[in-house]
Amino acid sequence: MIYAANLKCNHTKKSYADYAKELSNGLSQSDHSVIVFPPFTALSEDKFNFTQGAQNFYPAQSGSYTGEIGAQMLEELNITTVMIGHSERRALGEDEPFLKAKFDYAVSKGWDIIYCIGEDDITHMN
Repeated sequence: MIYAANLKCNHTKKSYADYAKELSNGLSQSDHSVIVFPPFTALSEDKFNFTQGAQNFYPAQSGSYTGEIGAQMLEELNITTVMIGHSERRALGEDEPFLKAKFDYAVSKGWDIIYCIGEDDITHMN
């Protein structure tokens, strides 16, 4: 089983460091697979008893993509798990062709992917 926490636009570098340390210490005896998606600015190079993932990325190594997060930035932090398709990203305009481009890029990089269906999609399943 995988447990994933999306911290969204919460936590500073300092508050996340405290959160991550406490969570990691609590998981030291755990066999659960835990992934935490902090804001990009809070991602840490520290080692934890959980996996850190990227909430967002742009499907390029680097380039002229103002405000985006390229693969090179994630690689520097040893981030190999990414979230794609969160309903909040979709609400900001990420459509299916762009999500597919992100998915295909992540696959080409060998990254682990958490692909979100989204709250709106789930309500239609009832």
